[in-house]
Amino acid sequence: MELKGTPTPTQRPWPPVMIGGGGPKLLGVAARRADIVQITVSSKAEAMSPAPSDFTPQTYTDKVAIVRDEAGDRFDDIELGIMMEGFAVGDDRDRAIKDFLGQHQTGSVGNTEFTAKDVIESPAFAMGTVEQTSEKLLEIRERFGFSYFNLGFGAVSESAAAVIEQLAAS
Repeated sequence: MELKGTPTPTQRPWPPVMIGGGGPKLLGVAARRADIVQITVSSKAEAMSPAPSDFTPQTYTDKVAIVRDEAGDRFDDIELGIMMEGFAVGDDRDRAIKDFLGQHQTGSVGNTEFTAKDVIESPAFAMGTVEQTSEKLLEIRERFGFSYFNLGFGAVSESAAAVIEQLAAS
């Protein structure tokens, strides 16, 4: 028996499947099964908040390597995504980062060791002017292969629209 649902999907043979994860087991499943693999910060039972080391470029390089190894020949068919833990567009990058760190000292990225340098270097954060934020997303795409950016809670869609316009024009 064939089921017919409505509305009928426009993508064929089905809509793309996204699986996100941060640990090796879930990234392995995603690499073998998903059309889009979204790389996130790992959740650890022993720590409610990730450490700064969970956001380093090397950590994300290692996670992409897991996906590449597990996906094998299908790696080139996978779209890689990243959960942007922080995304803010404004006139002053330093102020945006300072405000972000002040608001998140006890939140999902809360850690007293987390610094402005960590935010600037991490692929999980893009903050600054429209130009700076656009450049950061292009850098992340070039370095890690991410082409799907999921903005975290609290991102202002109007500021994201300005970045999208900037990227589309380049």
